Amino acid sequence: MAEPSGRVALGDVELHYAWSGRASGPLLVFVNGLLTDVTSWAAHVPHFADYRCLTWDCRGQGRSSKPPQQRYAVAEHAHDLLALLDALVPGEAVSLVGLSNGGAAALHVASLQPTRIRGLVLAGAYARTDVALRLKLEAWLAAMQAG
Repeated sequence: MAEPSGRVALGDVELHYAWSGRASGPLLVFVNGLLTDVTSWAAHVPHFADYRCLTWDCRGQGRSSKPPQQRYAVAEHAHDLLALLDALVPGEAVSLVGLSNGGAAALHVASLQPTRIRGLVLAGAYARTDVALRLKLEAWLAAMQAG
């Protein structure tokens, strides 16, 4: 397994990531929800000690870059995740665990490269946003911008 944590430069963003678990285990990638970072998985990851676990901060979150834009689209997070996987584990099939916005990004990844995905575990995921969800997401983004 690579160093326990680090950053990967991918175009306009640097993504922070952290490894844990067994170096030879199956790869399980955790995808954050909105307004969270790798620490949000701290209580979960220890239960997967037999897996090679990768947590990462999406753009705009945690220790990853925060490019100066108002919003980060789910599609951007999906493309970032694919680029991160290409940099860290090129060509390897993975299982994704996604929460909320991270679940939406995981679904997008699976739609873009289904052969790259072994499995999906999603909680609170959505495939598209309706008016009510869009308003809720905009409120969360305003809260994030306010600190």
